[in-house]
Amino acid sequence: MSKHYRTENNCLNCGNDVNGKFCSNCGQENIEIKEPFWTFVGHGVGHYFHYDSKFKNTLKPFLTKPGKLTNDHIGGRRARHIPPISLYLFITLIYFLFAPTFKDKKDNNTTFNYEYNQKTGELEKTMSHSEREAEEDSIYSVFKTYSYNRQLTELAKLDSQLSKEDEGAKKIRTDFFERLKRLKVSAADSTIESYRSRQDNLPISQRDNWFDHFWNERQITYKEKTGRDIDIKDMLNKNFPKLLFVLMPVFAFFLMLNFRKNKKLYIEHLIYTIHLFSFAFLSFFVSEFLIYLTPLNVGAVISILTFGILIWYTYRSIRVVYERSRWVSVRKLFSISMLFCLALVITYILGSFTIIVFTG
Repeated sequence: MSKHYRTENNCLNCGNDVNGKFCSNCGQENIEIKEPFWTFVGHGVGHYFHYDSKFKNTLKPFLTKPGKLTNDHIGGRRARHIPPISLYLFITLIYFLFAPTFKDKKDNNTTFNYEYNQKTGELEKTMSHSEREAEEDSIYSVFKTYSYNRQLTELAKLDSQLSKEDEGAKKIRTDFFERLKRLKVSAADSTIESYRSRQDNLPISQRDNWFDHFWNERQITYKEKTGRDIDIKDMLNKNFPKLLFVLMPVFAFFLMLNFRKNKKLYIEHLIYTIHLFSFAFLSFFVSEFLIYLTPLNVGAVISILTFGILIWYTYRSIRVVYERSRWVSVRKLFSISMLFCLALVITYILGSFTIIVFTG
C-alpha cells in the first residue's frame, strides 16, 4: 500500500527536524495526516500486525518450510518476519471467531440416531442435533421447577419407562436420565445447611469423601449466587483459548527434556511450539472451512488429509530445528505426540482444579 509523505520536515509529534521518512527523535513516520478511509484502515491493520512486507516474508516459509521461521528467530534474523506471538494471536483470533460458525452449521445439518430398529439391529436417524437438544432442554427446564418429592416421582416414572424399552433406545436416553438425577440431588441440597444436615444423617460409610464434600459445597454456593450449576466441561471449552497459554509452556518444557542433547534454551523450544501451534490452528481453520463448503461424505477425507499434513509438518520441523536424521525424527515424532497428550491432560487437570477452587 503506497504512502503519502509530507513535504514539510518538522515532526508533528515532537517538533524535531525530520531527515527522511522517520523522525530520528521519536520515531514517528512523517506521512500525511489527511488520508482516505481505506488507507487509514489499511495502515492501522498493517502497523498492528506488521502486515506489509513482513506478511509476505513470513507466509511462504511458514507454510512451505517447516522450522525455518523458528531457526531464523533463534538465529537473530527477525526483522523480516512477524514475531511468533503476533502470528499466533492473529491466527487463533481468526480461528476462534469464525470456526464455530462452520461447526454450528454442520451440527444443524447432521442427523443423530434416536430409535432402535429391531429388524436391522441399528439405530435409525430420526431427529437433528438441534431438535434433540431443544427437546431435552425443554424437559430439563420444567423438571427444575418441580419440588424434590415431585422430582423423585417423575424419575421413578422415567426409570420404569426405560426398563421397558429395548437396549438401543435405553442407551440413547441414559445420559439425559443421569443429568436429571443430578438435578434431583441438587434440589435436595439447595443450601449448605441442608447438604450438611443430609450428610450428618447418613451412615458414615455412605457420606461423601472430603473431595466430594468440598466440590458439592462449591456447587451449592455457585448455584445460590448464579442460579446455575457448575459445568466444568462447558467452562473448559469456553476457556480453551486461555488454556492454550498453559498448554504451550508445558509442552515446550517436555520438548526441552526430550531434546536435551540439543542444549537449546527453554525459550527456543517455546518459540518452536508457538510456530507449530500456529500452523496447527491455521490447518484446522482451513479444514473446517472446506468441510463446511463440501458435502458431508467428503469431510472425513479432508480431516484425514489435514492430519497427514500436520504429521508431515511436525516431522519436517523436527528435522530442521533439531537437526535429527530421518529415522530419529520419526521416533521423536511419536514421542512428542505422547508428550503432547500428557501436556494436554495436565492442562485440563490444572484448568479443572482452577474452576473447582476459584468458582463459587
